[in-house]
Amino acid sequence: MRNKAITIKAIFLAVPLAFTTMLAFGLDFPHEPANPALSIECPKCHDIHGGLENLLRLENPHAPADIDDTEANNLCWSCHNELVAPNRKPHSSLQIDDSFGNWNIECKTCHNPHYQPQKAAWGSDSYLFSGVIDSVDATTLTDNEATWATDEHAGRVVFPDINAKDLRGRPVSNLSYRVLSNTTTTLTIDGAMDLSYIGTGDTFAIIYGKLIRDQISTPNSGQKTVKLFRPTGTNSFADNDGTLDGVCQVCHTRTGHFRNDGSAPDQMHMNADRGDPNGTAGEKCTDKCHKHIGGFGHGKGYTKVDLCVECHGHEEGTYYMVDGKYPYNPSDTARLSKVPSRGFGSTRAHSTHTESWVDSGPGWGATVPASAGEDDKRGPGIYCDRCHDINNMPSFKSGVDSNGDGLFDLAETDVCDMCHSPGGTYNGVDSVGESVGAKDNWRSGGVYSADNNTLKPGKGKWCAGCHDERHDSEQYSSHIDLTAWDAEVGIDRGIDVYAPPVIGDEDEPYNYGVGWGFYKTGHGVPSDQSIPATGGGKQGPGKQCFNCHDPRTRHIDGNQRSFDCSDGCDATEYQASYRLKYPMQVPLTDGYIPPKESNYQLCFSCHDFEAITDTADGGNGPQTSNYYEATQTPNQNLHYRHLARGAINVSSDWSGNWNSKLTC
Repeated sequence: MRNKAITIKAIFLAVPLAFTTMLAFGLDFPHEPANPALSIECPKCHDIHGGLENLLRLENPHAPADIDDTEANNLCWSCHNELVAPNRKPHSSLQIDDSFGNWNIECKTCHNPHYQPQKAAWGSDSYLFSGVIDSVDATTLTDNEATWATDEHAGRVVFPDINAKDLRGRPVSNLSYRVLSNTTTTLTIDGAMDLSYIGTGDTFAIIYGKLIRDQISTPNSGQKTVKLFRPTGTNSFADNDGTLDGVCQVCHTRTGHFRNDGSAPDQMHMNADRGDPNGTAGEKCTDKCHKHIGGFGHGKGYTKVDLCVECHGHEEGTYYMVDGKYPYNPSDTARLSKVPSRGFGSTRAHSTHTESWVDSGPGWGATVPASAGEDDKRGPGIYCDRCHDINNMPSFKSGVDSNGDGLFDLAETDVCDMCHSPGGTYNGVDSVGESVGAKDNWRSGGVYSADNNTLKPGKGKWCAGCHDERHDSEQYSSHIDLTAWDAEVGIDRGIDVYAPPVIGDEDEPYNYGVGWGFYKTGHGVPSDQSIPATGGGKQGPGKQCFNCHDPRTRHIDGNQRSFDCSDGCDATEYQASYRLKYPMQVPLTDGYIPPKESNYQLCFSCHDFEAITDTADGGNGPQTSNYYEATQTPNQNLHYRHLARGAINVSSDWSGNWNSKLTC
């Protein structure tokens, strides 16, 4: 009985003594009493009467709300709440996605809460710097031989005496500190160092810290050795040194990059750094796309625009505005990036909006470099903050918050409506019926073919979203007015334009049936349908807008009537004004002469000049193309007759001033 009592007493004594030993020999920064930001001792995390694994203290008992809501994680969050210590999300399917089912990596899987395992396991290999103390006081440590860059080691952990031992010859705990800042030779320490163990001549070491385990128990691959010595380069998060022991490498077995057996389809994540043969290996992934605050999910947790715009919103090689604010103006060097965009994600759709070729206003610059993408000429020249809430990326500025999360996603936002016109026969925002909506095509690489000269199959009615019939409330379908935005930033491009309704009104009764316009009575009539005006005698041309118009030229230029001859016109102005693929000599003032094919290159890129005009016979040959019955004009080609007239009685620019003879 006495032996049993002694045994029970020994157990009760052993538990607190174990914590005492841990307190004396097992704690490194930041979970140590020397950390001025924390009041931390063993009972902060452990309950000697508790029943949880490792005697963890039960923090706020409750039914788990989700897979991240575990006892161990909650214990960490009791301090890591942004008040005492930074809050971080665990790595889990809740934070990433559930493509591979539900999974959760708890904080303690990667982090040892008591000490710095990388230093303990790998010794001097883990040191960012090691030297000898030349002078020291409670808050500074100097090595006269050091040549540090300013604040090179800020935020790192320093062990001022790596050889410190207690009276029993054991390494001394509670003797590591956070570096607040540094000069060329001096470290400034957060808190007060214990000078009873630290003095001149001691060898010190600086490590990366982070409490990362040297062995991690992975979900699918057993125990894996881990080396995390520095944020970039060899032995960083995921490097390319031939040994797959980065903390972001050892677990992954199904990712597209950095698998733990090297078998990923893009192992080095080269798609994120196409110019580097090593891809993103050796980069600090948690500084860029995979922040710990968002559980390492791509783009999660960090919501400011400055991180997003480095990769998204521009084509590769384009310099960007680092603040994401309107306007895009490369002459503003204070806001212009020092490195070009990497060009990821929905690049073409974004850059059409953000990379402006509208350079007519004061203080306004063109895209840098100008060769970044010819598709950008057709865009409005706006920027991130015109559509996005740049403090909550990638959310939008306005809309209807259907899910109640306080943000607006692509489906909820209304920022597209002003320019893309959801009303009318063809909804330009959402694909409905035959319409081609902007939102539906945003993530699919847009509607334009790779050559930027044609539309992708099935996207032929893209232009109709803006150019369909007039609305009751607006003179035209789409109204693009950027004058207020320009005024906010002190520029004036005069962009306040309406889209001409060339699609017509497809529901309005007309002489030849119901509906008129491009697809009903014009060049867009499908080739398997007849042109209404011919009474079924001629099939439709089946053309699309870009058979005539060039989508690679400037589109939104601020001019409601693009062609203006009030100050004279040269031979190229008509083509440029209407974005035509081939020249048209308009205005034409060559007098009473037979029609010339060279004056109408656009028309005769499809039509047969001689069949249309009968110029070889002076318009008197067999009539095959008259727009009246041949019996009324049996020996006259009416195209020839009108195009040969020399009278200046046409206002080619719609100004009311006659400046041209009749043309096609």
